[in-house]
Amino acid sequence: MSVPAFDNFSRARASRYSYNSPPSKPCAGFDYNGHECCQLASGDGFCFSHKGQKSWSIAGSVSLEERRRHANGGRCNGVAASTGNLCNRKIWGFTFCHSHRDQQPPAKFFEDVFDYFATPNRGSELATRSATVKENMMAFCLVKEEWSQNGRNARRRAEEEAEKRRNAAEEAQRAWQRQQEQEAAERRKKAEEEKKKAHAFAEKLRQEYARQKAAEEERQRKYERNREEQKRKEEEKQREAEELAKAKRMKDTKDKQDIVTRYRRSCIEFDKVSRFSDMRRASFTTIPWPVLRTQDAITPSEISWEFVEKFFHFVKDFLGPAVHRSLLEDARKRYHPNRWAAKNVVNSVVSKVEREQLESAGNTVSQAINSIFSTSFL
Repeated sequence: MSVPAFDNFSRARASRYSYNSPPSKPCAGFDYNGHECCQLASGDGFCFSHKGQKSWSIAGSVSLEERRRHANGGRCNGVAASTGNLCNRKIWGFTFCHSHRDQQPPAKFFEDVFDYFATPNRGSELATRSATVKENMMAFCLVKEEWSQNGRNARRRAEEEAEKRRNAAEEAQRAWQRQQEQEAAERRKKAEEEKKKAHAFAEKLRQEYARQKAAEEERQRKYERNREEQKRKEEEKQREAEELAKAKRMKDTKDKQDIVTRYRRSCIEFDKVSRFSDMRRASFTTIPWPVLRTQDAITPSEISWEFVEKFFHFVKDFLGPAVHRSLLEDARKRYHPNRWAAKNVVNSVVSKVEREQLESAGNTVSQAINSIFSTSFL
């Protein structure tokens, strides 16, 4: 039996088989670079390295829409050999679990998928088994690329949305910063205005305080001037009063001195009369009374101890102790009741009332003089 006309590598592999074994045929699978396998296949039409690609010869039983749903559900896209259905293991996207990893199409198919489907007149290639496997693999690659493209578009849209959100956030941040800067500027402006208002208010208060202080000082000066003027007037009034009082005292002193002088002259005249009679009667005005009153103004009510004591105190102050004692000694004798009786002073008065007043006044003066003399000299 002759060996099929394959390449030298296939001939070398075929030489190991016995001429009595069933006729061999090349593998219908594809290597990593997307080339047809050159090894001899086993009974199922695939070599040991590509036996997992056998499922693509029956892949028409699994629709691409079902593969999309499986991929969107995050499940394996491998076909179980026992059931011919898609694997239900959880895995990410259009990929295969570890049990069906050998069903993964060559990476070259993913690169050439769009060129493959863009090539016209591919119908003649579908006659062979390898062409069916390749067609199903390329259809899977196309769907996966579309799914990946959608994912990339979705990611791009998500990135664009994220970029928009970032731009919006940055714009919002810039707007917020502008607002913050504007608010800060407004706060600074308001603070400056408040500061100016505060300074103006403080200046107004200072001016008002200065005005009130000046007014208070002026009021105080006016008060001091008025007080000084009032004090000056009071002092002047007091000086005038003192001068008047002094003048009055001087006048009173002079009057009192005149009264004492007249009293001494009256005493001389009174002592010259040895006895009063009907021809020369005594009267209240003819008797020298020791009181500081003029002779013609003396009344009986003013003849008292108090007035007599004042009279002799004045005599002592202005005429001296010697004259004071001399006048007291003479007055003791002059107003003694026996002396008055000897001189017939009381009985010479015609009016009984005047006689009684004269007698009472004489006794009062005599008693007062005796008391003063006893107190001063005894």
